[in-house]
Amino acid sequence: MTETPIADALYRMLMERGPIADINFGDVPVHYNPAGANKSIHWETGVLLCNFLEAYRPNQVVELGTFRGYSTAWLILGTLLAGHGRVDAFEVFPEGHYGSMWYDEYQLPKTNFKYHEIPGGIWKYPAAIPETIDLLYHDTEHLPGPTIEEMGLLLPRIQVGGVVLIDDMLHPDYQPMQTVIRQMFIGHPDWTFNTLRLGHGLGIAKRLK
Repeated sequence: MTETPIADALYRMLMERGPIADINFGDVPVHYNPAGANKSIHWETGVLLCNFLEAYRPNQVVELGTFRGYSTAWLILGTLLAGHGRVDAFEVFPEGHYGSMWYDEYQLPKTNFKYHEIPGGIWKYPAAIPETIDLLYHDTEHLPGPTIEEMGLLLPRIQVGGVVLIDDMLHPDYQPMQTVIRQMFIGHPDWTFNTLRLGHGLGIAKRLK
């Protein structure tokens, strides 16, 4: 199959933006994905991920919780635009379990991308996790117990200056998980932590030392 040029994929992804929601969490408009789109994250969050990778140029990106790969597509696109970096995506179900993957729909090159099937949870596959991580994007089932297990494995591998992004930090259904995340980072001397009022809230932690 001939790969679609990156510029064509970027154009398609940027042209797909739907209507702006009437109710916002903050100053940035929140996008409601069309019913049945199965995109998991808001369009604006995807653009932020892409822009962040293009500017920050991390060596190793890890995504935990891939679903149909919409956020993954933005991560892949960010590394392609930066001309640098690798994305490893981890999901408990086989690739395509929920439907066709968005990064395939956009025909994005996958030279520096790998999908990892991890039935039962990532804690069963520690050898599959990259030894060093520069950017972690976390978007799993958001239960406190699994979140503690996941972060316990992944955070020690975050490099100094590395960033952890956690989705749904303002979602009303995931307050126990949000409490766990805040306890991990807020007040910790090795980390800074803020929540961006975008979509359902994006937690941003940066490792200081």
